[in-house]
Amino acid sequence: MESLDQAVSEGDLILLYVLGQRAFMFLVESCPDSQISNPKISSITVREVKVGYLDEPGRCVVSGPDVYYNEEEDDDTSEDDDSSSEVSYGLTWGRLSMYVARFPADSKIEYRVNPHGRDVLKDYWRGKCPFCQTLGWYCPGCSWDFPDLRGGCSVDQSCPVCLGYDFAMDDKIRSREVGEYETRLSRGECSFGCYGEPEELKQEILKMRELVTFIVLIGNKLVMTRPRDTAILDRCGWELVFLQSLFLASVAALGLVALVGQSFAREHCKCVPNEGCWPTLTDWAELNDAVSGKLIRNTPVAEPCYSYGDEDDQKLCDTIVDQWSNSTFQSLQPTGYCYPLDYSCPVVSAPIGKPQGECDLGPAPVYTINATEPEDVVEGIQFAKSHNLRLVIKNTGHDLLARSQGYGSLQIWLKYIQEGIEFHEEYQSPSQCKHTNWTGNAFTVRGGYLWGDLYSAAFERNLVVVGGQDPTVGVLGGYLQGGGHSPASRDFGLAVDQVLELKVILASGELVTANACENRDLFFALRGGGGGTYGVVVSATLKAHPSRPAITHTLVVYPLPNRKDPLAATMALIDAVADILSAYPALSDGGFSGYAGWGVDKVDSPIAGAPASVMENGGYSHAFAKLDDSDDALEEAQRFVSATLMQRLRKYNGSGLMISESWERYPSFEDYYMAATRAQQQVGFSKMTLTSRLLDKASLTGDPAQLKEMLRITSTNSPDVPEKATIWTMLFLVGGGKVLDNPADASADRYVGVHPAWRKAYLLAVPTSILPENADDRSFKKMQQDTTYRKADAMRALAPNMGSYLNDGDRHNPWWQTDFFGDNYPRLRAIKDEYDPDHVFYCPTCVGSEEWREIPVEGKVYGTLCWA
Repeated sequence: MESLDQAVSEGDLILLYVLGQRAFMFLVESCPDSQISNPKISSITVREVKVGYLDEPGRCVVSGPDVYYNEEEDDDTSEDDDSSSEVSYGLTWGRLSMYVARFPADSKIEYRVNPHGRDVLKDYWRGKCPFCQTLGWYCPGCSWDFPDLRGGCSVDQSCPVCLGYDFAMDDKIRSREVGEYETRLSRGECSFGCYGEPEELKQEILKMRELVTFIVLIGNKLVMTRPRDTAILDRCGWELVFLQSLFLASVAALGLVALVGQSFAREHCKCVPNEGCWPTLTDWAELNDAVSGKLIRNTPVAEPCYSYGDEDDQKLCDTIVDQWSNSTFQSLQPTGYCYPLDYSCPVVSAPIGKPQGECDLGPAPVYTINATEPEDVVEGIQFAKSHNLRLVIKNTGHDLLARSQGYGSLQIWLKYIQEGIEFHEEYQSPSQCKHTNWTGNAFTVRGGYLWGDLYSAAFERNLVVVGGQDPTVGVLGGYLQGGGHSPASRDFGLAVDQVLELKVILASGELVTANACENRDLFFALRGGGGGTYGVVVSATLKAHPSRPAITHTLVVYPLPNRKDPLAATMALIDAVADILSAYPALSDGGFSGYAGWGVDKVDSPIAGAPASVMENGGYSHAFAKLDDSDDALEEAQRFVSATLMQRLRKYNGSGLMISESWERYPSFEDYYMAATRAQQQVGFSKMTLTSRLLDKASLTGDPAQLKEMLRITSTNSPDVPEKATIWTMLFLVGGGKVLDNPADASADRYVGVHPAWRKAYLLAVPTSILPENADDRSFKKMQQDTTYRKADAMRALAPNMGSYLNDGDRHNPWWQTDFFGDNYPRLRAIKDEYDPDHVFYCPTCVGSEEWREIPVEGKVYGTLCWA
């Protein structure tokens, strides 16, 4: 970059940035070439200035679309600005070329002269809110004008680019007041919307400063909305009736508002216990009769540990404590969760003769239908619809995004629908679907069976089915419907690529078939578009493949325990892991796949599953396999891995790292899976956060420095985290091979709705942070922010055009639509609206969930589900 392509003059502002990384704002002090349309950057003298929304002296100020410099000098220009995310290289003024030289030589440097407000938001703050440094900006009222603006702060305020800073800030304050007021209203804590006298109601309304409410007539239904939504309402041409509380003079008008308030609270939120709309005991008894006595009134799993109890209670509590981290134990409980959203009833060591702390259901459902046949599912759906209840669908509870939980909800438990596993030696579509051209082996799984059950059926026939590491995960649930990676996916494709046909119960209660000929859109959505969203899958037919022998390569790298320079050894470990990861695409192309993990520090959590030497010292380990039945497979594999990977690691001799490898050969996939891959994860963690990123060949082999920087950030705690978490990054080399796009078969994924990034991915990286269960809320919140923004941003910068795996995703990801579903999201949303128009099925970060929000119970992270 030698020159600009437009003229600049004294007093102009220049925004200089590298896309998605860093940005600077400069004030032009002088430019001798001001009359030239392409002035040289070496001739332009600039001063770096801070940027903010507050109109303070010595600042570049953003006010709506306007960006200007406040010329009055600040008394202390060196004062830190907490509202800015700028990165300084220590310069305050100089030639523009001096700043450009600070960027890496291969950087693609962009600039804007006298930028628009949206440019500052997008490129200077990288789409993040300059106040909270978290959610980005997205205003529904201006997305037509500024489609390149993305984020989510509109949930709390109007867009400052559209309406200016002052209006947006005022709206932020007012919106919070309205939100608090609505929460009180929904709980019946105020006269407004309850049954107070008109005068009391009037006084209650007048307490709300500048409260403005719009009553929107849509068809024959009155809907309340907030002032910031008026741009959308005007565009839609809805009939508006404007009511302002200061002008409510008549009892009739007040009565109308009270009526609408009650209607809003009832019709726009799901019903929860202690509300008048909650089903009566008679209603629940009738539901119990309809499902043949299979209705369960839920209790917390650890409740026996809180009772006064007798010796039997103590024995039961001891069993609960002993089995708490066992996924099989948790899956056998109606309210057992492998990764709970919140422990409202944490496990304690033993009863002590009196209740210890609080113990309630928290975000767990209130009632459960222990379904044993599809008809039970239909009864549950109809009951939830008729009583306006939040509905939760659960199988085993192996879920990281709280999709199997729901405050005040009714749960349908699918685990005990078990109508058999049928083997097809030569599969033929029951409906004679011409687009289903598979004629090999297949299995039809009817009900809540586990992968361990299906593995047993496949292995006894010397077959391979594409399933997960953990045999205690259910076959038909979120694993399959979210994509499903596997030890066998590199050789046969993702789990969703194996699906030939599904049986699904819709929100209407209808049981339908979804395949490449019938309900094709639904078939597309259920193959990667996420579980718990479009219907309840009660049967699936999956491909099976002939087994083959497997060769495994095991690698262990860790810093020596008595190293003299721990920091140097850690940096050497990061360099070594970067070299290993850069070899992943070549290893995959050569037939290898499998599971790995790494961390820079001692691993205190059993979730890692690494060798003892790595757990004690930090390090890296993997077990990769190649399916190969040739006579010289082992020798060929050893030569290939030596040339592709091990030669790269020789340079670390003398670096303080211990590096060892080993080889094994297994006669079948079953033997390989049982000995080297099968893993039942430790569970029961609530103070855990994670994020994930799919990485393609370019991100792993393109820029070694950026890869190392990503590894450094994702393996360490942010400096502002009060209590340091245990960090372990799981590395799943499960892409490549049959997972990738096949240009010769353009229609191969026509009916597969999984994130398109999978078709370029080799590696799925999942940094995981865990705090002790007794860690305070502040530490946990800081750890969550570190995961959601610092760690995820580092991976996003490395692989900007990829995505995240929704089953190993961050439940707090503000860009979940793009990261979890990619370009498929608009189509998936249309399918959701077609098959579930009333949004009977809901789960957080699932398709269509942006239409809802939870109003938290005081002091909690969960609460009543309401239309957003």
